[in-house]
Amino acid sequence: MITLDYKEICEIIKVVSDSNLYCAEIKIKEMYMKMSKGSVEINNINSVNKEDEKREQCDIDLQIDKSIINKEKSNILDDIEIIKSPLVGTFYRASSPESEPYVNLGFKINENDVLCIVEAMKLMNEIEAGVKGEIVEILVGDGEMVEYNQPLFKIKKD
Repeated sequence: MITLDYKEICEIIKVVSDSNLYCAEIKIKEMYMKMSKGSVEINNINSVNKEDEKREQCDIDLQIDKSIINKEKSNILDDIEIIKSPLVGTFYRASSPESEPYVNLGFKINENDVLCIVEAMKLMNEIEAGVKGEIVEILVGDGEMVEYNQPLFKIKKD
């Protein structure tokens, strides 16, 4: 019988949740997992009875093995660049409270574009992208304290 540890199950859930799927069913040998937005159900196929087979239909029924999941995860991560804070300080999305943020979700950016400011010891340090791509996630709120090497942005590389 195949078993998945907590980390592997979380990776599968993340891959499906980051996709456009509303729900998914995964069968890996004796392991069965059904996911829909907001819930996860995991069973051993041998314990699934006929009533379970009448469950609500998903649009997509996936037959996946671990190698496909790992390959997909690897491909997704290869396209994502994580921008980290180079110092400890306060994170600001704009140059002043009245100004527009440097970037928002979905913005296309170039290598030299400023993404944010990290204030440290009354000095405003502009953080540049360093990569060309699109902002897919902003990981810190405006005015929050950040640590050295803390992830700030996720950028899908072009």
